[in-house]
Amino acid sequence: MRTIVSAVALAAGAGLWSGGPGWAGPMLEGWFIAEDTCPATRKIDGSNPGNVATEPRVAYDILEINRDGGDFYRIRIPGAPQIEERWVAVRCGTHVVAAGPPRRPGGGEPGGGGGGDTELGGLPTGDDSRESTDNLLAASWQPGFCETGAGRPKTECMLLNAGQLPDAADRFSMHGLWPQPNGNFWCTDEALRQKGIDNEDMLPLALSDATREALADVMPGTHSEFQRYQFYKHGSCFFAAGGAEEYFRDAINLFDQLNASPVAVLFRDHIGERLSPADVKAAFDTAFGPGAGRRVQFECDADGRRDIYIELRIALRGRIDDAASLGDLILAAPPASDTAESGCARAVVDRAGLQ
Repeated sequence: MRTIVSAVALAAGAGLWSGGPGWAGPMLEGWFIAEDTCPATRKIDGSNPGNVATEPRVAYDILEINRDGGDFYRIRIPGAPQIEERWVAVRCGTHVVAAGPPRRPGGGEPGGGGGGDTELGGLPTGDDSRESTDNLLAASWQPGFCETGAGRPKTECMLLNAGQLPDAADRFSMHGLWPQPNGNFWCTDEALRQKGIDNEDMLPLALSDATREALADVMPGTHSEFQRYQFYKHGSCFFAAGGAEEYFRDAINLFDQLNASPVAVLFRDHIGERLSPADVKAAFDTAFGPGAGRRVQFECDADGRRDIYIELRIALRGRIDDAASLGDLILAAPPASDTAESGCARAVVDRAGLQ
């Protein structure tokens, strides 16, 4: 395995593995880059001598997948007791065959000391033929997210909970604009080169001053360079002809419409109180037309004895541009499943600051 400190540089043709007799699944070449800490078992869903687990941002030699389109990779973990070849769930990371050396802020290679102008990612392509028309708008209720264990350590949450981001306390914040279907991630070579790197070490984005300022207003996560992660993971699959500039400008336009709607008014007027999904759906119907509420999914989380709203995920269908109507995009999308309100029966609209 190799630890990835700030980037991964993988050479084509290196690290191949030839399996011997008894290997049942299709053989693979390259590496498995872990994104999570996941059990690495001797057999699929079996015993785990030594309680071995993958380490995030570490690359392991990959050997095989359990079947075509399967859900487990066999990887090699040096030093694992009894047997180094272990099975790990596909969802825990990414299979990478080869990638060129990543570009770095300052124009240098990793460890090369920089030099030259800062390189920018997400540049325009001029080709809108592949632009995504099936998307999900992820709108966070930032006080709720910052109440969770995942949110509290983040810079933007420490600022919000200290009362230093008042605008994020009573309106929806941008999580992202996600091309569908789910799992449509890291869609360009440039994006793949950023995968596994800390946000602040990812290639900076080519954004105008106006878009950068508007984005900082609606996305508190810019305090931790979260916009870079969102663009490379999701925006690279949006395929906007104008690159990151167009992707975020489109998303900002949609959030401006959402935050000017009766949905935002409903949340703002009920801070500290409980709201049912039915209340929220009715506000969507009022704001964007009958049936709009059926296109909304809800994410809530337990906080002690309370359930709190974390995020709304709004289905969109159609081409998004500067003139796009959020209501038209919502109503053109298929309704969400019946499980879309699971866990949010009477959730609280959390107020900023730890409760």
